[in-house]
Amino acid sequence: MIIILHQLHKKEFIQQTTKSSSIILRNNNLISIGIKILVDGIIVSKLKYLSLSYNSNIDDQSIEHLICLLKISRTIGVLAISNTRISEDSSVLM
Repeated sequence: MIIILHQLHKKEFIQQTTKSSSIILRNNNLISIGIKILVDGIIVSKLKYLSLSYNSNIDDQSIEHLICLLKISRTIGVLAISNTRISEDSSVLM
């Protein structure tokens, strides 16, 4: 199952992530708190693909949440973060 969201609704999102292998959140104006909610919801899922590309409000403040996700989740093979404001220095930390 692939989820494509245009608005992030925490309860519904968390319920759906347990059934999904891919989540595409391109161009959603996500901010750091949205990334935290996202990570909290998918950290125990079997997600393989997560696209956060084209979210220009995602910046280096979000990196700690994404690092946490990658440390705990062993299933994510692709994390797309192109066209965000995550710096090259921060992306190397992941």
